[in-house]
Amino acid sequence: MNEKVKEVGKQLLSLLRLIAFLPLGFFGGLLFRTLFVVVVEIITSFSPFGKFNSTDYWGGGAIWVGLIGWTVTYSISYFIKPKFVTIKSFVICWSLVIGVFAAITLNLFFNPPYDGYPVHKDLLRTLIPMGVLVWMVKDKNNGLYSFEAKRNKE
Repeated sequence: MNEKVKEVGKQLLSLLRLIAFLPLGFFGGLLFRTLFVVVVEIITSFSPFGKFNSTDYWGGGAIWVGLIGWTVTYSISYFIKPKFVTIKSFVICWSLVIGVFAAITLNLFFNPPYDGYPVHKDLLRTLIPMGVLVWMVKDKNNGLYSFEAKRNKE
């Protein structure tokens, strides 16, 4: 009886992880990005070189914040996902989410809410997650496959 309860508990935990790995990864990455930006802006506010601007894609650090934030997002999501979800399934799930981002970006590109709307920001907000996901899949030494090798080693 005790073994059945443990097995049911493991299966329920796996189901919960299956449902939660995308939203928790996304919100964990968003929280990390927010804290990262706040800490860097506080540190650079005392800098003689000027304050860090996390919203400027050309002169500021928005691209770096996006790259670091999405790397953390995918890493958190990977470690939350259950073991039976393969890397291929993981990439397909996140590709569907990025597809929603791309659809929203295309809509804003063709129907901007006002004249002079900065579409380039939305375009970069869509391209950065795509690029980070491709990098994490292609990089066998530091990406998802290295996470999988470490996870299987344990």
